[in-house]
Amino acid sequence: LISEMFSVTGRCGPRVRRSAMAVASSSSRQSLIRARTLEGPERKVCAFGTKCYRRNPEHLRDEVHPADDDYMYFCRRAGCQPTFVSIRKLFEWCDSSCSGKITMDELEVVWDEIKRLGHDVPELTEGLWNKMDEDGNGHINFSEFAEFTTMVKVNLPLGLDDLIHSNAEAALRCGVFDCPCRLFHTRRPRCRYGEGCYQANPTHRDQFCHPTDDDWNASVCTSQDENMCFCGHKKKLHASAAMGAGSVQYPAHWTEVTGDQEFLHLVPVPTDTFQKLLHATYSDVTTRDRARHSGGWMVPRDFTMVRAFRNENSKLFRKYVIRKAELQEEKRLVDGHPAEARDDLEFRIHDDMQTTQVWEAFDADKLDRNINEWYLFHGTSAAAAKNICQSDFKMRLAGSST
Repeated sequence: LISEMFSVTGRCGPRVRRSAMAVASSSSRQSLIRARTLEGPERKVCAFGTKCYRRNPEHLRDEVHPADDDYMYFCRRAGCQPTFVSIRKLFEWCDSSCSGKITMDELEVVWDEIKRLGHDVPELTEGLWNKMDEDGNGHINFSEFAEFTTMVKVNLPLGLDDLIHSNAEAALRCGVFDCPCRLFHTRRPRCRYGEGCYQANPTHRDQFCHPTDDDWNASVCTSQDENMCFCGHKKKLHASAAMGAGSVQYPAHWTEVTGDQEFLHLVPVPTDTFQKLLHATYSDVTTRDRARHSGGWMVPRDFTMVRAFRNENSKLFRKYVIRKAELQEEKRLVDGHPAEARDDLEFRIHDDMQTTQVWEAFDADKLDRNINEWYLFHGTSAAAAKNICQSDFKMRLAGSST
């Protein structure tokens, strides 16, 4: 029996699966977020927002600022409109229940702000909502939200540096709207000799600004300040400038990565290892889906691998990396606050997936079993597999091709 097999993500079908973990209720997530962000005293919203220059410990302890994790929480408590410094903060303001997904009504809360920050943003309609809801599950997660805001050129960084740690090493741009700063530079004091300075050694030039430097007019400090940018905003208000296809790192063995440009390639790969995977994991047991597909209770004894492709899709892999990072963060929070997490946020680890064990033995990329990340086969037609490679799984179509 001949079967065409397609890899449906960049790693021959890995998907973060959470079937063994109950969906967290909003109240539990709120308790967890409160445990994370409110371990200290109640704080008020700093009236100066992004313009605040104070960094003394007492002020930072007592007042909350736009880049703080708990900024949105205290803005809600104070009934004040927040200042958004990243796309992630925009999403958090919509997601008042901390559920990780938003409804159309919740999205309307920030739509005017998206129109102000973006370019040629249309009105929010049912048709546009359905396009944004790429997986068709009736909600929008952060990955879908980020894809849309990137498309309409919302003038804010993504704000994922704490989740995607490779971004933290990238060039930092200012998250203050209308600030032209696209690269963080430590604020330097002015050279006291100004135009009369004769020193040319690089160390002096790096430590002090001079009349011909861009930061000369902005510099009012008397010593070098590593936590302040020459644009006048704190380093904490800066985030990775990486956007779109350039916002994540792709597997080193991918061959068609094109820098910051979006890409989608089905790359042919050798079939011998896949054939071994099939032999090691296939079970000729009749199931309801198999009976429906073959028209009877007889099932193949084995399969022959004819062709295999690796799906190198920048958009889908980016969504995958972001969602995986969110789950890893949630796992860290659950482990750090077990009392607040309670049973419905428990991560029950299932590390006995045969496909994962066999495939990793073939020197595949190691997965994070702490969040139930597995290598799995997905049974569908060749045409449906190609569509999945282009546009991801559609929940509303689940089961229609088996």
